[in-house]
Amino acid sequence: MPYFIAMNLYRNACFIKLMVHFPLVFNDVMIKQLQKAAKNQQLKDIINTMLDELEARGPDAGKLLDSHLFIYEMKRKHPPIRLYFKHQFQTNEIYVFEYEMKTSEEKQQRTIEKIRLKARDLKAKIFPGKFFTLSNISFKIHQFHVQCTVAKCL
Repeated sequence: MPYFIAMNLYRNACFIKLMVHFPLVFNDVMIKQLQKAAKNQQLKDIINTMLDELEARGPDAGKLLDSHLFIYEMKRKHPPIRLYFKHQFQTNEIYVFEYEMKTSEEKQQRTIEKIRLKARDLKAKIFPGKFFTLSNISFKIHQFHVQCTVAKCL
């Protein structure tokens, strides 16, 4: 009997996970690429399939490339296409940067570096201001307390 209960819980958890929706957000580069891909029906169908899968599965659809910026890569082998995206946890949106046909390892690394710069810029726009570690915050609080104490003594 416990086996059936466990399977029921597993099925319910999978069903709930399938109901989650990940809205896609495109940048200018990706929109231009989609307009070019619309001219080739085979490429259009492949990209549509990849985007549908990305919208349904979210970050589980790709491989994590950068754990700090949460940049992912989604691959297809025939034809060799790579789709790069970022998952935004706060809004549950997927930012799709671009896709490329795989040609060489050097081109792939250049593209990944370019996407890292875009993701950092996107992070700065979403979270303006500086990030502090806990030690910096406690130092600033301590420093403020010392300044208040000195001001009271004067």
